[in-house]
Amino acid sequence: MLVDYTSLLEELQKALAKRYLEQPSFLNVPVRSTIMRLDQFYFLALYPDFPAVLGKITHIKTETVSEVLIRTGNLMVRREQRRPSLRLRLVWPEGRGRLKRAKLNVCFIHAGFIDRALLLYAQRQEPLPFSELRIEASDRGFVSHFLANKAEVAGFAFYDSSQTTRRHRPAESAR
Repeated sequence: MLVDYTSLLEELQKALAKRYLEQPSFLNVPVRSTIMRLDQFYFLALYPDFPAVLGKITHIKTETVSEVLIRTGNLMVRREQRRPSLRLRLVWPEGRGRLKRAKLNVCFIHAGFIDRALLLYAQRQEPLPFSELRIEASDRGFVSHFLANKAEVAGFAFYDSSQTTRRHRPAESAR
């Protein structure tokens, strides 16, 4: 039996847009969302949480969701292992100038997948803004190796923990 990846991808995008319309914090809110916009090329998603959530709302097996996203080029994989995730140290604002840090299993989702879903099925004309989530700068090498031969993650998506203050918000200055 041949799998129609195009139809399944469209079904995933429709479900994602519907969930976003019902619950906007489904996307792009650190701690509450399973997927956040990292830069112009990528969303960073908790793995396997994000495919599991998409599977749940579409009634498609999690493994099938991951396979569809991988085969359509929307879930980045490490070429030699076809592994879609890695553990990264992440940083996000917790309030009152404090930062929260955690090492989490994540995957990179092509931003076009989310942007197209929201444009076509949620009538959102503008892409979502960059999230306040950042990757620790010390993990930059892991990210570069994982995404070898693909678009690099923008520099502002990394947080240098040696910085003591952040005078501007990269999401605002990068646009």
